[in-house]
Amino acid sequence: MTDSSPPARKDKHLPDFAERLTPGAAPLANALPRVEGDPRFQAEMPREVRASAEKRLAALEKVFAELQAEAQLIVGGARRDLALHAVPQNGTRLRGQSYHLYARPDGRQFFSLLAPAEYAQIDTAVRYEGHYRLEYDGSWRRLDADDAADRVRHAPPVRGPHFELTEERP
Repeated sequence: MTDSSPPARKDKHLPDFAERLTPGAAPLANALPRVEGDPRFQAEMPREVRASAEKRLAALEKVFAELQAEAQLIVGGARRDLALHAVPQNGTRLRGQSYHLYARPDGRQFFSLLAPAEYAQIDTAVRYEGHYRLEYDGSWRRLDADDAADRVRHAPPVRGPHFELTEERP
């Protein structure tokens, strides 16, 4: 009769955590979330190995938090884009075109091609809300000077040395 038990480990001071925490589990399937709080992990592992594992888990936690923050920015931008797509406008919207957002005294918003100085001559009761461009991917980009952070976020990455251009002198 053959023995179906796993072969004996050579280094008994290094336990197979996935197997010990959940018998029959695949390695690392259930170990990572539970390793740090397991008293057997802290008692049996050499200090260096435990420190290394905790350091790597902390790095993963930081990356996960950054990804969550980025996902929330994306969702927030998508909600803003959906709200702006619902704002009425006379005429057809063209991608790449910029539009000015206004609000009537009752709170209803609308887009116009007229700049604030031009629209103020027609109707002084409306409130200017911002200047937006409909991007080619369907998103909206705010173009106002007070939204510099949005422009920085959409700017291409800066690489290489930078030189200031000056006028050539004869």
